[in-house]
Order: sequence, then structure tokens, then C-alpha cells
Amino acid sequence: MWQFYWVLLFGLTHAPQPGWPSWAPEPSDKTMHLVAYFLLAGAGWLVLTSGAGRSQWQPTEWFGVVAVYGACDEVTQPIFGRNCSVLDWTADGAGAILAIGAIEVLRWRRRARHRA
Repeated sequence: MWQFYWVLLFGLTHAPQPGWPSWAPEPSDKTMHLVAYFLLAGAGWLVLTSGAGRSQWQPTEWFGVVAVYGACDEVTQPIFGRNCSVLDWTADGAGAILAIGAIEVLRWRRRARHRA
């Protein structure tokens, strides 16, 4: 299911930017990047490291995959009339770090409680 989100995210970041409804406050572009990559990295990390999908991935490896994808995403956007921005890529990386970090902290706390 997270792969569907990944494809959806790719489509949304390469489609022409729609206008924002005048009745709604427009969120910051950087906030949207942070949230989008928080969801992508978090969902992917949960799938890669949980249950039947358990693998030997390390958090830094998954972050690297997401960061490289974010860079490719930014670099290819001008082809579709969008802007390429290092600050957008930075927000992407921040979202990924926050998601992976939060998941790992919660897992660490759960393991510590079970040991006690």
C-alpha cells in the first residue's frame, strides 16, 4: 500500500501546481514537503522492518533511499514546469528523519518497557 502512496506522490510532484482554494489558508510549501516525506519514509520504514516484511535494513540506508529519491524528484520537476529547490529537498529529508527517528524511538521505548 505504501508503494501506491509513493506513486501518488510522484504524480502530484510532477503535475502542474493547482490553485489553492481562496477560502482555505495555504500551507507552506516546505510544510507540505516535510509532511509528504514524513509519510513516505515512515510508511516504508514500518513495512520494511515489521512483521513478514522484516528485513536487515538500517535506518540510515532507508533514509539514503528516500533522500536520493527526493533529489531525483526535485531534479526532474523542471521538465514538468515545476521548480527545483534545494530547500524543498531539505524539507523532504527533514520529514524522513523525523519519521524514521520517531518510529525508532517508539520501538526503543517499547523494548525497554518489556525488559523491565
